[in-house]
Amino acid sequence: MFSVAPSFVGSAEYADNLSSRHGEESYPRIYVEFEVAGVERPFLGLLDCGAHFCILAREVVEEIEHRLTEPLGWRTFQTAFGRVRGQLFPYQVTLIASEGESLDVEVIAFVCHDWPGPTYFGYTGVLDRIQWAVHPGINGFYFGPVMA
Repeated sequence: MFSVAPSFVGSAEYADNLSSRHGEESYPRIYVEFEVAGVERPFLGLLDCGAHFCILAREVVEEIEHRLTEPLGWRTFQTAFGRVRGQLFPYQVTLIASEGESLDVEVIAFVCHDWPGPTYFGYTGVLDRIQWAVHPGINGFYFGPVMA
Protein backbone atom coordinates (compact mmCIF):
# COMPACT_ATOMS: atom_id res chain seq x y z
CA MET A 1 0.00 0.00 0.00
CA PHE A 2 1.30 3.46 -0.89
CA SER A 3 1.16 6.20 1.69
CA VAL A 4 2.30 9.12 -0.48
CA ALA A 5 -0.44 10.89 -2.42
CA PRO A 6 0.41 12.30 -5.86
CA SER A 7 1.09 16.01 -6.10
CA PHE A 8 0.10 17.31 -9.51
CA VAL A 9 1.07 20.82 -10.58
CA GLY A 10 -0.76 20.97 -13.90
CA SER A 11 -3.36 19.38 -16.10
CA ALA A 12 -4.32 19.46 -19.74
CA GLU A 13 -6.97 18.01 -21.97
CA TYR A 14 -5.51 15.30 -24.16
CA ALA A 15 -6.46 14.48 -27.73
CA ASP A 16 -7.54 10.89 -28.29
CA ASN A 17 -9.03 10.76 -31.75
CA LEU A 18 -6.51 12.14 -34.21
CA SER A 19 -6.47 11.14 -37.83
CA SER A 20 -3.40 9.10 -38.59
CA ARG A 21 -0.62 11.15 -40.16
CA HIS A 22 1.93 8.40 -39.79
CA GLY A 23 0.18 5.46 -41.45
CA GLU A 24 -0.99 3.95 -38.17
CA GLU A 25 -4.46 2.62 -37.47
CA SER A 26 -6.80 5.22 -36.06
CA TYR A 27 -8.05 4.29 -32.60
CA PRO A 28 -8.14 6.16 -29.29
CA ARG A 29 -4.75 7.13 -27.92
CA ILE A 30 -3.48 9.75 -25.51
CA TYR A 31 -1.73 12.69 -27.20
CA VAL A 32 -0.46 15.55 -25.04
CA GLU A 33 0.99 18.89 -26.07
CA PHE A 34 4.61 19.67 -25.34
CA GLU A 35 7.16 22.34 -26.20
CA VAL A 36 10.87 22.29 -26.87
CA ALA A 37 13.22 25.18 -26.17
CA GLY A 38 13.59 27.71 -28.96
CA VAL A 39 10.57 26.53 -30.99
CA GLU A 40 7.50 28.76 -31.09
CA ARG A 41 4.87 26.10 -31.75
CA PRO A 42 3.83 23.12 -29.62
CA PHE A 43 4.04 19.49 -30.71
CA LEU A 44 1.98 16.42 -29.84
CA GLY A 45 3.42 13.41 -28.03
CA LEU A 46 1.79 10.02 -27.67
CA LEU A 47 1.87 8.48 -24.17
CA ASP A 48 2.99 4.86 -24.47
CA CYS A 49 3.93 2.89 -21.36
CA GLY A 50 5.36 0.14 -23.57
CA ALA A 51 7.70 2.40 -25.53
CA HIS A 52 11.35 2.82 -24.62
CA PHE A 53 12.47 6.37 -23.99
CA CYS A 54 11.14 9.40 -25.79
CA ILE A 55 11.18 8.77 -29.53
CA LEU A 56 11.13 12.12 -31.31
CA ALA A 57 9.15 12.63 -34.51
CA ARG A 58 11.11 13.80 -37.53
CA GLU A 59 9.51 17.28 -37.34
CA VAL A 60 10.80 17.72 -33.78
CA VAL A 61 14.29 16.43 -34.63
CA GLU A 62 14.56 18.90 -37.51
CA GLU A 63 13.85 21.77 -35.10
CA ILE A 64 16.27 20.75 -32.33
CA GLU A 65 19.07 18.63 -33.79
CA HIS A 66 21.51 21.57 -33.84
CA ARG A 67 21.05 21.81 -30.03
CA LEU A 68 21.61 18.14 -29.24
CA THR A 69 24.87 17.58 -27.39
CA GLU A 70 26.41 14.84 -25.30
CA PRO A 71 25.05 11.70 -26.99
CA LEU A 72 24.50 8.79 -24.62
CA GLY A 73 25.17 6.14 -27.25
CA TRP A 74 23.58 4.29 -30.13
CA ARG A 75 20.53 2.01 -29.75
CA THR A 76 18.51 -0.23 -32.02
CA PHE A 77 14.81 -0.88 -31.33
CA GLN A 78 12.21 -3.11 -32.88
CA THR A 79 9.06 -0.98 -33.29
CA ALA A 80 5.68 -1.15 -34.99
CA PHE A 81 7.43 0.61 -37.89
CA GLY A 82 10.22 -1.98 -38.05
CA ARG A 83 13.78 -1.97 -36.79
CA VAL A 84 15.24 1.50 -36.19
CA ARG A 85 18.69 2.69 -35.12
CA GLY A 86 19.52 6.04 -33.60
CA GLN A 87 21.22 7.87 -30.76
CA LEU A 88 20.06 8.72 -27.25
CA PHE A 89 20.35 12.29 -26.00
CA PRO A 90 19.34 14.04 -22.79
CA TYR A 91 16.90 16.83 -23.65
CA GLN A 92 14.32 18.97 -21.91
CA VAL A 93 10.69 19.11 -22.95
CA THR A 94 7.86 21.05 -21.34
CA LEU A 95 4.45 19.48 -20.79
CA ILE A 96 1.96 22.25 -21.47
CA ALA A 97 -0.71 22.85 -18.83
CA SER A 98 -4.09 24.31 -19.62
CA GLU A 99 -4.68 24.57 -15.87
CA GLY A 100 -2.00 25.00 -13.24
CA GLU A 101 1.68 25.01 -14.16
CA SER A 102 3.49 23.55 -17.14
CA LEU A 103 6.23 21.06 -16.23
CA ASP A 104 9.81 20.88 -17.51
CA VAL A 105 11.02 17.29 -17.84
CA GLU A 106 14.56 16.14 -18.61
CA VAL A 107 13.97 13.19 -20.95
CA ILE A 108 16.18 10.63 -22.63
CA ALA A 109 15.34 11.21 -26.30
CA PHE A 110 15.86 8.65 -29.05
CA VAL A 111 16.79 10.42 -32.28
CA CYS A 112 16.49 8.50 -35.53
CA HIS A 113 16.43 10.49 -38.76
CA ASP A 114 14.47 7.68 -40.45
CA TRP A 115 11.74 7.47 -37.79
CA PRO A 116 8.38 7.61 -39.63
CA GLY A 117 6.14 7.80 -36.56
CA PRO A 118 4.95 10.44 -34.11
CA THR A 119 6.73 11.45 -30.92
CA TYR A 120 6.30 8.78 -28.26
CA PHE A 121 6.63 9.47 -24.55
CA GLY A 122 7.73 6.08 -23.30
CA TYR A 123 7.96 4.79 -19.79
CA THR A 124 11.74 4.69 -19.48
CA GLY A 125 13.25 8.14 -19.56
CA VAL A 126 9.97 10.08 -19.59
CA LEU A 127 6.93 8.73 -17.73
CA ASP A 128 9.10 7.25 -14.98
CA ARG A 129 10.42 10.78 -14.28
CA ILE A 130 7.06 12.38 -13.45
CA GLN A 131 3.87 11.70 -11.54
CA TRP A 132 0.97 11.38 -13.92
CA ALA A 133 -2.63 10.26 -14.13
CA VAL A 134 -5.29 10.04 -16.78
CA HIS A 135 -9.01 10.74 -16.34
CA PRO A 136 -10.58 9.16 -19.44
CA GLY A 137 -14.09 10.50 -18.71
CA ILE A 138 -12.94 14.06 -19.37
CA ASN A 139 -9.76 13.43 -21.41
CA GLY A 140 -7.75 14.81 -18.50
CA PHE A 141 -4.00 14.37 -18.17
CA TYR A 142 -2.52 15.37 -14.80
CA PHE A 143 1.19 15.73 -14.13
CA GLY A 144 3.71 16.79 -11.53
CA PRO A 145 7.29 16.26 -10.44
CA VAL A 146 8.36 13.05 -8.77
CA MET A 147 8.13 13.50 -5.02
CA ALA A 148 11.17 12.50 -2.96
